[in-house]
Amino acid sequence: MNPHSMFRRGFTDLDDLAGATDLTLDRSTYINDPIHGYIQLSEDMLQIIDTPQFQRLRNLKQMGTSYFVFPGGSHNRFEHCIGTAFLAGEVAQGLAQRQPELAISKRDIRCVTLAGLCHDLGHGPFSH
Repeated sequence: MNPHSMFRRGFTDLDDLAGATDLTLDRSTYINDPIHGYIQLSEDMLQIIDTPQFQRLRNLKQMGTSYFVFPGGSHNRFEHCIGTAFLAGEVAQGLAQRQPELAISKRDIRCVTLAGLCHDLGHGPFSH
């Protein structure tokens, strides 16, 4: 079993992993965030995450030079963008449920989530 295929496809629980023989099953992909727990990644999100432009965010520290004073603060922009996408989606879904008069569609929620995911793509080191 190819470990990259396991990540790409994801598994919903350990029973799925134990009985997995065919990786062509349609499964959601999850990432375990240290703050928000398991975050489900849509196919749209995975297509963006799999680009070199997004992967370079792994090497940019979210805290900039404050890392030298607080070495435990090792948060990078890759992690930050995934968490931001999660929270942006949660806010949009919450608004859609609590304020139906806004007529927020699933497409709107998807766009807000993707905007949260992509919000740091243009930043370079020491940009803010």
